[in-house]
Amino acid sequence: MSSLSESIIFSAVKGVAALVRLLPIGVALYLGKAVGTAGYYLSASKRKKIAYNNLRIAFCATKSDAEIRQILKKTYQNFGQNIAELFRLPLVAQRGYKKFVTVEGLANVEEAAKRGKGVIYLSFHFGNWELSSVAASMFGYPYNLTANPQKKGSKLNELLNEYRTSAGARIILPLSGTREIIRRLQANEMVTLVVDQGGADGDLTDFFGRQASMSTGAIRIALKFGCAICMSEMWRENNGRHTMIMSEPLDLIKTGHEKEDIKANLSAIVQRLEDAVQQRPHEYMWFYKIWKYSKNVNIVIFDDGKTGHLRQSQALCASLSGSLVTKGKIVHEQTVAISYRSSFMRSLCSFICVFGQWFPRLRSPACLKIFLAPESFKSIMSVKADYIVSCGSSMAGVHFLSAPWQMAKSIVILKPGLLSLRGFDLVVLPQHDKPAVIPPKTKVVITRAAPNLITEKYLQEQTELLLKRYSHLKNSFRTKIGVLIGGNTKNVVFTESTVKIIIHQIKEVAQQLNADILLTTSRRTPEHIEQLLFRELKKFDRCALLISATQSNVPEALGGILGLADYIVVSGESISMVSEAVSSGKKTVVFRVGNTALTELGKNKYEKFVDRLNEQGYLISCSAKDVGRSLYNVMREKIRFKVINDREVIKAAVEEII
Repeated sequence: MSSLSESIIFSAVKGVAALVRLLPIGVALYLGKAVGTAGYYLSASKRKKIAYNNLRIAFCATKSDAEIRQILKKTYQNFGQNIAELFRLPLVAQRGYKKFVTVEGLANVEEAAKRGKGVIYLSFHFGNWELSSVAASMFGYPYNLTANPQKKGSKLNELLNEYRTSAGARIILPLSGTREIIRRLQANEMVTLVVDQGGADGDLTDFFGRQASMSTGAIRIALKFGCAICMSEMWRENNGRHTMIMSEPLDLIKTGHEKEDIKANLSAIVQRLEDAVQQRPHEYMWFYKIWKYSKNVNIVIFDDGKTGHLRQSQALCASLSGSLVTKGKIVHEQTVAISYRSSFMRSLCSFICVFGQWFPRLRSPACLKIFLAPESFKSIMSVKADYIVSCGSSMAGVHFLSAPWQMAKSIVILKPGLLSLRGFDLVVLPQHDKPAVIPPKTKVVITRAAPNLITEKYLQEQTELLLKRYSHLKNSFRTKIGVLIGGNTKNVVFTESTVKIIIHQIKEVAQQLNADILLTTSRRTPEHIEQLLFRELKKFDRCALLISATQSNVPEALGGILGLADYIVVSGESISMVSEAVSSGKKTVVFRVGNTALTELGKNKYEKFVDRLNEQGYLISCSAKDVGRSLYNVMREKIRFKVINDREVIKAAVEEII
């Protein structure tokens, strides 16, 4: 800032301050509140976003978005009034604090001073902390406050310190350090220290369920030198006055184990701070990054109800969580079920999001509320995300609208419909979904298959669970054919005639090669197809396991079968199941189901995906009528298959954005 600009601003601020001191207190506070209200409605600053984000971290699980925004509005109004009162601090020094502040617990300060080892006046950024310091400097004891100089505007900093010291306080600058603080305390003086802005050197302590950096200086000094600590709490009354409570000297925990003592005492102090903020949240200073140094990370999955999409999101979350944990983070994962008010609203959301790329104000909870079913909107508003993960174009719009006000990094799997890839921090695209052109400055990772949870450890765990549920499988030592049957989807319809042809062939191969069949359906499998499967296999002596996904809740069915089976037969319309099969390391045969798309459209995306993997040597692709021959050849001949492992490429991409 140039000296001329600084002088102009300084003169303007000093002039406004002088004018405010001429006004009656009621008028000054009314104007301060009005300025705060205007700031709330007109501001689009980063500080406002930080404050809103902080309030969501603290209260999203217990308060509605409307309540949180009302707190934010009152925070702005209270801050405006604090500024008005800051300009009036010289009047407090002239007229005495009792005309402005009602102090309770002053005898506690007297008791602390009688100990003769100094008094730490422990404060935090709640209420009008500047006014509380001026009031404390008039209690009749030598009073000192620590203050960091303002980074911008040295003249403004001098003016602020002039107001702070107007009632006789002395300022200890950071350059003087701890040594000067201790010297003043040993002279039995009072020194103000704050607890709620620990910065990079603070200790992480639970604050509203998430770790925040808190200052330990006061506790360390008190434990070492025997100083008394009196906590101060101050809040605004409706009549323009303030109530200030000075606590009894804290009875600190002293076991002789310094680290444990500091942690226990800090936790108790911060709990008192949290209790005060819970009662009057609008009087706390939410405008700085309270949880900047927190190790807590929340990953939120948006679930469209499709099992395959959910499993892909969970797989990516596993990679993300692993990378975060290696960096010392504490990871929490949540899944939010997303449903729209109607199919029309789903389409409208995708259309509106296109405009959101140029009009950021559309990316707000208010816009999101229009499209989502009430229960889904409530679920989104009740979580705070640091990362959002979703799969599929139907989730892309909700994802796009949510990430900015959540202040979350966004990771999307598959092409996000009409939206540009640039709208997300990371886009994971299986090779069949890769666009012809990838926009510059876009973080995109191309995988050979869909992300999945399949690892050797995962297969072992799922196998153990399946054997525990179906103990008879432990006694079966024959070769095992795992069969994974999907269901109807876009351009693909399962018919009884096609499924009957497939099952007859698998049964024949099982008899010829003395193998057992382990079969599971999916939630998309039509009821009449499941009934056909049960008619064909229920009494077939080679069918060792038959699971209906719609009738039985067996979460480990797919993973357990992949772990137990020697060979896999899977329907080709499920990209997720095919990806899991080829990632398991088992020799896999994929059969095509009927394509209802018009001939001129050619192969659907499922067929293109399978054919590409077939060409690359990861699986054998065949038509429904050739399942038996293909399976027989795979089981009798020594055909070499490649195993897909996309985890490393996904991990590398994830680590670039965290």
